[in-house]
Amino acid sequence: MEHPDDRTWRKKIEEGFDRRIADLSNQNDRMSTPEGLMAKYGLAPDMEARDWESEFLQKMQEEIRKGDPLRAIEKLDFDMLSCYQVPAVNWAMRGLANFVLGRWSNAIDDTSEALRIDPGFAPAYAVQAEAYLRKGDAANALDAADLALTFHPDYPWALGVRASACYLLRYLDSAIDAADQALETEPKWFLPREARALSYYQLGRLDEAVSDARVLSAADPDNVVARRILRCATFGFKIFENGEDGTSMS
Repeated sequence: MEHPDDRTWRKKIEEGFDRRIADLSNQNDRMSTPEGLMAKYGLAPDMEARDWESEFLQKMQEEIRKGDPLRAIEKLDFDMLSCYQVPAVNWAMRGLANFVLGRWSNAIDDTSEALRIDPGFAPAYAVQAEAYLRKGDAANALDAADLALTFHPDYPWALGVRASACYLLRYLDSAIDAADQALETEPKWFLPREARALSYYQLGRLDEAVSDARVLSAADPDNVVARRILRCATFGFKIFENGEDGTSMS
């Protein structure tokens, strides 16, 4: 039987999560406008659309990750029933929750619905791009990342996914370029650094590959890409020995 103190603590946590999700999924028309979102999250009134979109999705990501994605989906589904037309941001939020749960296909379906409502919603393309990447579909991941970058040319999430997709498709120079841009803003993100390290290695730029591998290893000693590159560089092995690819998709 659950201890009364534990039950009280759990109830407080659940109530707090419900409030956050209810706040994020406010369905009135005013809050689904750029102006409403700017006011809610303290964004500058003259901020371009691509900036408030990415900022809003970042806020959603933080809320979903520190809460319970399953309950977020349940709450969103309940709220959507009362909507005449569900805003794109809500479908994107649902897609993000499914992404956090590792439901790649569901995340793609949800973001596709967001993009049907708002074809220019860059964050939905970014979620969709990484969902495709996690499914192993690098071609569609690259397409979705490029669409996100059409509307938000310096979007780190899309650039990071683009770097990894380009590496998997063996567009190595493009992978390095995209990773460079992503890491300027998000230097701690493993995905673009792994893609860049592997691309450097394949191009014979060993010193640069090892440098990136050491950064990865310092942050995570068990990082698969870092260990493979450092081992291969030390003993002169090929990175694709036995047909294995070292990408960990962190």
